[in-house]
Amino acid sequence: MRQLTGELSKLRKGLELPCAPIHGDYKLGNAGKLSDGSWATFDLDFARVRERLYDIAGSLNHIARSGPDGLGLPVELLEPRRLLDAYEGTAPEPLTRDEHRWLPGALALVPLHWAATAGLVGNDIHQAESAMTAAEAWWSRRAELSP
Repeated sequence: MRQLTGELSKLRKGLELPCAPIHGDYKLGNAGKLSDGSWATFDLDFARVRERLYDIAGSLNHIARSGPDGLGLPVELLEPRRLLDAYEGTAPEPLTRDEHRWLPGALALVPLHWAATAGLVGNDIHQAESAMTAAEAWWSRRAELSP
């Protein structure tokens, strides 16, 4: 964990990441289609202003943890570029160069946070280890995720 946080710290230095209102817990269960065909977003408990890349990272990590067994797809099988392309195709502004550089770090940071706080929220060691494995898996894909 110490080594990964050190590498993330180096990557984050000097980057300027635009902030925007984010959902903070964006997943399919927090959205619904209305009768007029539009979509509504629910469960705004974690909404705040933060780096907009956080919602992309959180969504990909949620996909990785989802599934009937709670494990979801292995990170190696996920196609983060598809979500990123979909986001950029509908976002008011495309991701900046700094956001593209930080994406691998953002993806690793979300499960790293879960791993670091697992003991505080009563989760067991297995969940912390699983989160750490996910963080390392995202970080190992940094070359693929970076421009």
